Amino acid sequence: MAGELAATPTAEELHREAQAKHHRLMLVIAGAVIAGTFLLEVLPDQRVALRGFTSYPLPELCGSRVAFDVECPGCGLTRSFIWAGRGEWLRALQMNRIGFLMMLAVVGQIPYRILMLRHYERGEMPEHAWPRRLGWMLIALLFGNWALKICGV
Repeated sequence: MAGELAATPTAEELHREAQAKHHRLMLVIAGAVIAGTFLLEVLPDQRVALRGFTSYPLPELCGSRVAFDVECPGCGLTRSFIWAGRGEWLRALQMNRIGFLMMLAVVGQIPYRILMLRHYERGEMPEHAWPRRLGWMLIALLFGNWALKICGV
């Protein structure tokens, strides 16, 4: 019948589409972070600016530093990513000791998210516990590194 309504999607179909949407979003974010690594530049005063626009540094984005003049666990990650993207590993480590691991995690998002989207295109819904565990481990490392930094280590 021409006037029939389309079938209501099942809970599984809705879940699969939500998961696929999440993987697409994470893929875009990872791509943007990687692109930013090459589009940004660290200035001599340690501020960050777009390449070619070094007279216009970006504003400080760390709310903790702006509000309380205290570094947060993620302070230095942007500069660490920029230096790592240029192969300046020692400088990257100086900015944030966990920055290199975070950069590897972001780069690893590209093949992982593409693979997951292919699974969803085939109607599969693989569930893996390790990505969530890896995320929590990286967060714990960021906070552990921050605690060591506060203690002067």
